[in-house]
Amino acid sequence: MAVQNRFKFIGDCFMPKSDSKMPFIRESESNGNKTLSVNFGVKESDNSTAFVELFGMKSDTIYTMTTDSEKFEVDWDERDEPAIVAKVANYRKFTVDLGDECGGNKDFVAPYDAVKHLEKWLPKFDGRLCVTGQFVIEPYNGKWYNKFKIQNVYAANPKEKNGFYIDIELHYNKSSLDTSDMKNGKKIYLDAYLNQYMYKDKANKYVPIQAVLDISKMDTKDEVHKRNFDYLMMFLKVKNKTMGRLGWKAKLLRGPEEAEFDESMLTDLQRLSIELGRSKIEDYKKTVYGENIDEIRLYDPNIRDYGEGIIDMEITFEEFETDICTNAPKTEKLVESNNDDDTDDDDDANRDLEELFG
Repeated sequence: MAVQNRFKFIGDCFMPKSDSKMPFIRESESNGNKTLSVNFGVKESDNSTAFVELFGMKSDTIYTMTTDSEKFEVDWDERDEPAIVAKVANYRKFTVDLGDECGGNKDFVAPYDAVKHLEKWLPKFDGRLCVTGQFVIEPYNGKWYNKFKIQNVYAANPKEKNGFYIDIELHYNKSSLDTSDMKNGKKIYLDAYLNQYMYKDKANKYVPIQAVLDISKMDTKDEVHKRNFDYLMMFLKVKNKTMGRLGWKAKLLRGPEEAEFDESMLTDLQRLSIELGRSKIEDYKKTVYGENIDEIRLYDPNIRDYGEGIIDMEITFEEFETDICTNAPKTEKLVESNNDDDTDDDDDANRDLEELFG
C-alpha cells in the first residue's frame, strides 16, 4: 500500500477570477452523473500562492472505509445520516470548519457535498485558512504536475504561521543525489520517486519528483551550521547499491524568493554618496526579489516514523524500474554510479532546520 503524501497549507484565501481557465467552481457531467469541482489559492504572502482542488461526483453508491478499515458501501440517499457519517473512517471523510458564522464544523462522506459547502461558505469567510489533504503528481500532455487534493479546510489557528508544508516518502538510491550546483547555486538536488495510486494503471506506481536542499543560508564557518548540514547529508546519501525509502518534511516554495540586498544593487549615485560619507548602505536597503521558483525544499528527515533512517528496499534500480509509471520519463540519475563517499554520522540539530534549510 502506498504511503499517503500529505500537505498542509496555511495562509489567506485567494479566489480565481470568474473568467479563469480554472474557476472557483466548475460544474459538469461524467457518464450521466453530475460533477462539481472547487479550485482556489492559499496565499503564503503577496508573492506566493499555491492552488488546491477537490473533485466530486454524484453516484448511486459511495465506496469508502469504516473506522475499522473495512470496505464500506454507502447509498447516496443515506450519506448524510449521522450513524453513517460516524461509521466512516476519519481519513476518508471531508471536513470543513470555517467557524460558526460560516457553516460551522461539517463532516462529509461525499466530496461532492464538501464542494457544495465550500461554494456557499468560503466566499463569505474572512480570515486565514488551513487546508490539508493529499499531495499527488499527475501526468498531463507529457509533463508532470504537482496537485494538492483537498480533504480538510479549517479556519487557521492564530498561533500557526503561514507556509506550504509537505510530508512525503521519497524513494532513491546513491545515484539520485546531484551536488554539481552546490558551490555556485547553493543547492543540492535529489531526483527521487513517490509511490502513489495511478487510476489509469489501476495500481500503485512510482512517479518522478525532484526535491531540493537549499544551503544558501548556511555559513560554512559556523560549526552548528556545518553539523546540521552533515546531519542532513547522512540521510540523503545512500551507501548501499539498492533502493531506499525515507520520509521527509519539506516546504513548497512558489513565486519569487526574497534576495539579500548587497552593494551590487546600488546605483552609481548611491555608491558615490557612500564613498563621500554622506550616507550608508543601510539607507538604501530594500526588499528585493529574485526569479520565480517552484521547488519542494527538504529541511528535516522524518525520524519519528523512520527511527532507523533510510529503509533499505533490498532491490536494485533495475528491479525498482519495473514499477515506475509507464508515463514517466526514465530518470538517468538513479542509474548506479561509483560514488562511494561516506558521511559523518554526527548529529547536533540544535538549530531550527526549517529556518536554515527550508
